[in-house]
Amino acid sequence: MARRALILLEGSRYNGPLYVQAAKQLGLHPIVLSADPDQYDYLGAEGIEAIRVDTADLDALIRECSRLHATYDIAGITSVGDSFYATVGKLCRHFDLPGPKPTSIEQCCDKFKQRHLLAEAGVPIPAYRLAADATEVESFAAEIGLPVIVKPAVGSGSRGVRLCRNVNELVEHTTYLLGGKHIWRSSPRILVEEFAQGPYYCAEIMGNEIIGISAADFGSPPHFVFREFTFPAGLTDDEHQRIADVSLSCLRALDLGWGQRVLNSGGRRVGQSSLKSIRALPARPILNWFIWLTVSISSPSTSSLPLGKNGICTEGIRRLRPRGSSFLIAMAPSIGSAATVERLPYPV
Repeated sequence: MARRALILLEGSRYNGPLYVQAAKQLGLHPIVLSADPDQYDYLGAEGIEAIRVDTADLDALIRECSRLHATYDIAGITSVGDSFYATVGKLCRHFDLPGPKPTSIEQCCDKFKQRHLLAEAGVPIPAYRLAADATEVESFAAEIGLPVIVKPAVGSGSRGVRLCRNVNELVEHTTYLLGGKHIWRSSPRILVEEFAQGPYYCAEIMGNEIIGISAADFGSPPHFVFREFTFPAGLTDDEHQRIADVSLSCLRALDLGWGQRVLNSGGRRVGQSSLKSIRALPARPILNWFIWLTVSISSPSTSSLPLGKNGICTEGIRRLRPRGSSFLIAMAPSIGSAATVERLPYPV
């Protein structure tokens, strides 16, 4: 009988080892497909099978997965990073495996399309406009009213996202985005968005079930670098229900009915799946559940997880940037255990 394998598109220095360990715990053989496997030190350290392939080339990925299918029983295909999630969906469709709907992922990653769909569904969102050049950026910022958020219409990881509080900052950031310094992965389009200031919450969702809600704080503006996460957020029952309701309405509007999602509300955007935003949660039970879904294993309900609104498990993470440095120190204390400390690159 062929060995059951879990295909992972690319990896991650932070969450990649957790995916690998969760796959092994479920009796699966993890295989990582990467354009540069050498960048992930944990693959060699843990003896993980890694294959060099152009992960931006769907046809090359189909050929490689077809070759692997001759040796392994491919139980599922997924990715650690959300930037490959649309490709994951296309591969799952090709090989008749459970997975996300590619069109839903693609329209969700396009922030303008995402806002349009949410607005059509009646979800309250900040005012927004799509600009093609610097003149339109200035015009739309004046129409919405400063301060505004200016960001690439397509992208992730807060790259190119900045709060512009006055005209000088607006001109400076527009020049940065359109002047050749920002790396565009699609045609340059800029989203100009009303700055909705307030508390920031992340609804952690698996399938159509709310796992829990986190609270987060950012460092000093104008950039949006997470400084602190707390799970679960200190909410009243009414606040928890309101955030849960609007988060689930977002899923329906965006047609995101499968897998693991993180919906952000409050001061910034309603976003899409990634474990990067739930680093403060006990990751292994969540990942096990996600991989159960990925490989069509019957999964337990959320009641079996050490999570919840009041949380059997309460954790937090705080990120500190030493003065003058280009990295962050992440401290993640948890109840009943010592703090863990990580060195993270600082995204400027």
